[in-house]
Amino acid sequence: MGRKTKGVIRERKDYTGLLLELQGKSPSPPPQPVADASEHKTPYSPYRQRIMSDEAVKYLYSKRGGPFHDKSCPKAQHIPDEELGYSEKYLSNISQCPLCAVKAYVRLGAKDFYNYPLYEKLFRRMRFTPVLLRRMYVNEKIRTSASSNGLTIWGKEDSWRLEFWDGSDTMRLMHNNYYPLPDGTRIFTGGYHLQAERATANYAFTAISGYTYADHKAAMLKREQEQFALKVDALPEGFSAEKDDLSGAKKKVFWVWKKFIELLRKFFRK
Repeated sequence: MGRKTKGVIRERKDYTGLLLELQGKSPSPPPQPVADASEHKTPYSPYRQRIMSDEAVKYLYSKRGGPFHDKSCPKAQHIPDEELGYSEKYLSNISQCPLCAVKAYVRLGAKDFYNYPLYEKLFRRMRFTPVLLRRMYVNEKIRTSASSNGLTIWGKEDSWRLEFWDGSDTMRLMHNNYYPLPDGTRIFTGGYHLQAERATANYAFTAISGYTYADHKAAMLKREQEQFALKVDALPEGFSAEKDDLSGAKKKVFWVWKKFIELLRKFFRK
């Protein structure tokens, strides 16, 4: 008799192979499990995870050189961890990656960066070019927020609205309301008034980036002086209100104009 061997009796769970063997057929090899695609994806390192999750970090770059990127730029993912640098501020001393330039500008100046898809639609419809956006956000440090029909824009001192109206792509520029005070300052009263009935992106940028209240007051004073000069030129040569004889009504008109200009000069010097 042969030697008996002790073995472990295993319960068969799948009888397909046994049935094929009894029928004289070769059992097919068991199917291989499909690997999850995520198993082949290299996860972020702890260092990169910390950078990407930090909301203060906005831009990434390689310490070996080259352009810098918005933190979401696909090209930034190819920078090795040991070369990866990051910044909370816009890096004006390094060239900007053209692939993510517009997104980097909006991340810099938008108060509502989460609305970036809406910004993309508005920029196309309003015809903002990347060059103009760089001048607006990087050079002039303008801030914005987006809505379905336009942009609210904060310049040096004032806020503006560049918006579509009349159910078309026609844009108008609106300027915030304010009330001038005797001491030369002003208070903002809410709302906007019409600045330009038909505006373009370039026109709006020029108007907003060049506006200060002091310059506006100086321009108003100059305009009033020019209007007064035209009225004075209409008087006879060598005329003097103190020396020449005029009717009471004409003297009163001349005196009112003179006092008005003096008040304007006093007001706008403040």
